[in-house]
Amino acid sequence: MKLKMKKLFQAAKFNQLNIYLKYTLLFIIILIIGLLPIEIKNQTFLFSGLFVDRSAGIDGLKQHLIFMNDFISNIKAGLFNGGISLYRFDIGLGSDLINHYTYYSLFDPLLIISYIIPIKYVEFSYYLLILVRLFLSGIAIIFLAKKVGITKDNALLATAIFYAFNVAILFSAFRHPMFINGPMYFALIIYGYEKLKNRENPIVLIISVFLALVSQFYIFIYITFGFVLFTFIDYLKHKKFKLYFRINLYYLLGVLLGGFVLTTQIYATLSGARVGSKGIELYDAIDYAVLIFSNFLPLAGDHYTAGIGNLIVFIVCLYFVINEKKKSTYSIFFITLFFLSFSATFSYLVNATSYVVNRWMFLITLPASIMLGKFIEVGKVEKESTSKTVKVFLILVILGLTGGIVYLVSLLDFTKSIHYLISVLLLVIGILISLRITKAKVEGLKILKLLSSKNLYKYVIYNSIFVLLIVSGIYCFILTPAYSLEIYYGDNNQYIDVLDDNSFYRLEQTTYVAGVSDYSNDGIYYKYPSTASYNTMTNGSIINLIEEYNLINNNNSVGYNGFNYRSRFMAVNLVKYVVIRESESKLPPYGFSFYKEIELVKYDTSKHVYHKGGNILKDQQGNIVTEKAVIYINDLFLNFGVIFDSYLNYEDVKDLSIPEKELLLTKTIIIDEAESEVNKFKITEELPKVIVNDFRLENIIIEDGKMIVEEGGILAFTIPKVKNEEVYLEISNLMNFDYNQNFTTRYKTFKSEWVVKNYGYASNMYIENRDHLVNLGYYEDETDLIVEIEFTAGEYNHDEISYYLLPSNTLESEIENLNKNYLSDVEFGKNSFKGKINTNISGYMFIPLPYSKGFSAYIDGEEVNVYKANTGYMAVYVDKSAKELEFIYITPGLEFGKYLSAISLIALIFVIRCTILKKIHAVDLKEDNNEKNNRFYK
Repeated sequence: MKLKMKKLFQAAKFNQLNIYLKYTLLFIIILIIGLLPIEIKNQTFLFSGLFVDRSAGIDGLKQHLIFMNDFISNIKAGLFNGGISLYRFDIGLGSDLINHYTYYSLFDPLLIISYIIPIKYVEFSYYLLILVRLFLSGIAIIFLAKKVGITKDNALLATAIFYAFNVAILFSAFRHPMFINGPMYFALIIYGYEKLKNRENPIVLIISVFLALVSQFYIFIYITFGFVLFTFIDYLKHKKFKLYFRINLYYLLGVLLGGFVLTTQIYATLSGARVGSKGIELYDAIDYAVLIFSNFLPLAGDHYTAGIGNLIVFIVCLYFVINEKKKSTYSIFFITLFFLSFSATFSYLVNATSYVVNRWMFLITLPASIMLGKFIEVGKVEKESTSKTVKVFLILVILGLTGGIVYLVSLLDFTKSIHYLISVLLLVIGILISLRITKAKVEGLKILKLLSSKNLYKYVIYNSIFVLLIVSGIYCFILTPAYSLEIYYGDNNQYIDVLDDNSFYRLEQTTYVAGVSDYSNDGIYYKYPSTASYNTMTNGSIINLIEEYNLINNNNSVGYNGFNYRSRFMAVNLVKYVVIRESESKLPPYGFSFYKEIELVKYDTSKHVYHKGGNILKDQQGNIVTEKAVIYINDLFLNFGVIFDSYLNYEDVKDLSIPEKELLLTKTIIIDEAESEVNKFKITEELPKVIVNDFRLENIIIEDGKMIVEEGGILAFTIPKVKNEEVYLEISNLMNFDYNQNFTTRYKTFKSEWVVKNYGYASNMYIENRDHLVNLGYYEDETDLIVEIEFTAGEYNHDEISYYLLPSNTLESEIENLNKNYLSDVEFGKNSFKGKINTNISGYMFIPLPYSKGFSAYIDGEEVNVYKANTGYMAVYVDKSAKELEFIYITPGLEFGKYLSAISLIALIFVIRCTILKKIHAVDLKEDNNEKNNRFYK
């Protein structure tokens, strides 16, 4: 490989090419070589496979590609079919198109590629977009490098190749492709800034800021921090306040130009499920070790930690910083970001106190690239600075190794005090060795030879190839097979063809494509409305509902995955169908009966999605194995928009148990704003709570209030009699003493099994979930029902274990009564729905859609209040004389955002006009001066 690259560099024709063609040719060659591990594994050319994490995340398979397929399909269809829907009734329980998909690059201009290429090749478009983003990142840094005075082709080539193929960028390329927009636009923004410093026009800066914002709002926050820090450092160096103020005004103009994204995303973030803090977690020894080593080795760690990852570039950067007498803005920027990377507090704050994550670290690759280019451009090396570089590098290695060893010691079976003493001792030894190095005489001849080499730029490129090989080699073990959309999802009509139902309904299931039990968006692909949704920008009202009623939600703050077959929740959420696979241990919910049977692909429980060939079960002949799945239909299906003639407010129910509140869902509505014409509901019955004291323990010891669980730990007890009831099991205040540790509990009877996941404090999924309430199913007549709870090994605290038996005999009459007064002839439009009010009573009409301020309601043409009801849904007051209802939707913040964008566009046109006039004036002035000079000489 090295020989071939050497011949390429020496080829006369190659040297005659301009820098952009040289870069393009090298980029393609490096891609082909660097992606060999993935190409060999999946037997494809270049990139293939979608990111899936070994522990939990399946983002590529369950979010990015599926989302891209969905919104591109719908937008293309909407453009030629009456317009685009801002509100999608078929995404989960209902979701805003802009809020749901902008995080996933809905407005990314590069997506034009996917609109041009037929949708059946969407997976190819997905891979192509990754490569295009990487390629354009290199082009962007060339623009910047040339602007700051780097002119030699070899320096520009090394700069561009390193920037496109460093670990920080590649780490995102394979897992969150839209995050590559960050380094690409950041380079363009700093390029625009450098143009303004040279008194050139501001258009590049303004447009780059706009594109960065609309392409990926989340990463744009990091870009803005990087820009503010960089320009502030530059201001402190040059003290040009007018220029500093003017540049930031232009940046603000770019931001406001993207107002339609800015305002909608701010609203979506503040009202979404992930805005709350997951807690701060300070770095431990291994985190510091990875933070150090990821700067010169191709590796990444927890908290999305990924640094430069290029040994040669890092050494060049160290030398550049040490040798530079008067530190440049790029050097100070590099140093500042380098030290900030070691602060968990900073990473916590820059992510708006959600959790500690280092996705911002791509920023450091920009100053590293520019310093690399400038160093190769000059090519002079001083021996004294080389010696200091070697010392600093050795100290970093020693400190990194110390952190790694401290981590390994922590894995040994010692007491905490011994671990602490050993850790302190190792740290002291590491510091003493580092101090010794500072005083030692170090020649650094090999580093001197490396830095002095005329082939340094080639070594950088070779190292970049190595980095890509390592990163793609690692990722090939956590990617799906190629053509995963076809393999895993297949025919997107497979459910719709069977259901053939045009009414408004929802479908619930507990096993999804690839055999996962959560994190699903299957409904989006198969075109059925689902009770599951997996998305970073999930509606916060629904998560509030889930927390209020303690529903099982293994998605935690990134979505929801159904209603645990709790019959009253199934009713009010209009769940009409339930799909239960043959391999599942699940009872159909109360009120559901057999509808149809279908064949679905079966999954191999011994394999995961990232295994070679995936985890679809195959027989000895290699044929795909299928299994039967039963579709059950809800015989107690509720009409859309039923009306309650009574209400309770939240204060009335605050002291009720959760099952008692759940029993009210089909009897009355819970709402704070009361109309005088509606009566208060009278609560007349209590639901007994049975505390369990008689346990059978297996591999579990309970002492002093602590539950010590070994591998295979099971707690079992017996419920003497269940008759026409649902069994709700509750564990209160269940908490692992190691609060950072994830754990799982499995709840079982002979017919039913449910899993609850708890995520450790400060993880990105964390929601404090101390109380578990699990529906173990409906039982017609069971004596001595045995319940088992299986715990992950660990030490736990809990207050009590209890159960409720929810009667089912009243549900049928409650549904029948509600179905008498409802919204009939419902028509769903692009951004609205309407229907005829069919009622003999006055009361609150319950709308089974997540509460959103984007909805406005009109009864007989007059606007009425939209109330938040039952914690997460909507309701309107309806008089019995009312005839028609209409709900109209517009994305919250969109109207104001459009005005911001329009005003900013006018300002941009004015700026462009002034720029053009200024340029014309400069040309005229130059011509006048030339004419005067000519007259003078005559």
